[in-house]
Amino acid sequence: MHRGREAFVSAAWFLYSRIGPLFPASGRKNNVVFQYPWSERDHVTIELPEGFVLDSPDVPSPIKPEMTQGISEQTITMAATKDGHTLIYERKFFFGGKGGILFPVKSYAPLKQLFDMINKGDDHTITLKQAAASASN
Repeated sequence: MHRGREAFVSAAWFLYSRIGPLFPASGRKNNVVFQYPWSERDHVTIELPEGFVLDSPDVPSPIKPEMTQGISEQTITMAATKDGHTLIYERKFFFGGKGGILFPVKSYAPLKQLFDMINKGDDHTITLKQAAASASN
C-alpha cells in the first residue's frame, strides 16, 4: 500500500495472517488436538519500490521456548541489502515441542494467547519512506 511519502509492506503472506486468529473464541468446551508437531522456515526477499527506503524497521518480539514451556518458538529477522533496494525477511517457527499437541480445555487461554502472538508477528507491517533526494538532483 502506498500513501504519499510512505508505503507499507505487510508480512501477511504467511498462512495464519491470511485466515485471521486461529482461535477467535474467548472460551472453549472441548480439548484442542493438533495432529502432529510442525516447523516452518521462511525466507522472503522484497524489492523495495524505486525511491523508497526502510523507515526504522522493527521486527515482532520473538516467542521463545522458555515462554511456552518448550512447546513453540517464533523468530523473525529483517535486513536490507547493502544497496538498500531489497528487504530480506526470515521467519523460523516450530510448534509441538516436548510432545505438546494435546491441550485440555483448562489450557485453552494460554494456547489462544500464544496463537494470537503468532498471528500478530505474521501480520507485521513494515513502513517505507521516500528516500531523501540526492545532491545531484
